[in-house]
Amino acid sequence: MESSSVNDELTFIEICDLHGRTFGKNNKTLIDRIDKIDPDFICVTGDVFTRNDEQGRAIAEDLLEILAQRYRVFFVRGEHDGDKSFLNHIENCGVQVLAYDKQEITVKNTTVDIYGVSTVNYSESYNLFNEFEKPDEGHYNILMAHVLNPKAFADFGADLTLSGDTHGGQVRLPVIGPLIYDGIWFPKYNYQGDMYDKGLYEVDGVKMFVSSGLGSYPYPVRFFNRPEIAVFRVKPN
Repeated sequence: MESSSVNDELTFIEICDLHGRTFGKNNKTLIDRIDKIDPDFICVTGDVFTRNDEQGRAIAEDLLEILAQRYRVFFVRGEHDGDKSFLNHIENCGVQVLAYDKQEITVKNTTVDIYGVSTVNYSESYNLFNEFEKPDEGHYNILMAHVLNPKAFADFGADLTLSGDTHGGQVRLPVIGPLIYDGIWFPKYNYQGDMYDKGLYEVDGVKMFVSSGLGSYPYPVRFFNRPEIAVFRVKPN
């Protein structure tokens, strides 16, 4: 991607929906992949473990602690991982938890504003301007939220919105696409409205990315839908 708001190339990643899964012993395979990318920072968009899964929680805590020792890590909660003791724990490990917060960072000669939304359910009148001022067009603006709200996020106008939650449908079939989306089976034929199940979208000129995530829930299965570390490289235009 290109942006007039960056002065140097930015490299960052999004991970989400781990749901307590491991990739190699102690997630070594996952960590090695991230180290090869060597991102300027990491955005974690929630559901790193499944509610009431203590083993999965410990896996998520260990992973985030290791990543925070190496990189700047920003986190927003999902439906499962909003427990206060968990959030306090990862904050103590150096993870920056964003719950309707903005964090301004500098990467080389570029200012990046990272906004974090902790909401996972939205009302019809939901409006981010109740919480934040208009994004600074001279900065590169990233909005993180576990669940995508296309209209409200387009109105806000960040350069890039990062979300997850859908797992990309977990099971995807040729031609048919995701098996389920927003609770609707075979959504290509049955869903009313626009689908944002996986990948990069543009809504009213605003870029939005929906990650298919790393883990699975409620069923431990993926098909034609590999686990994903989303890598973003933004260059000056």
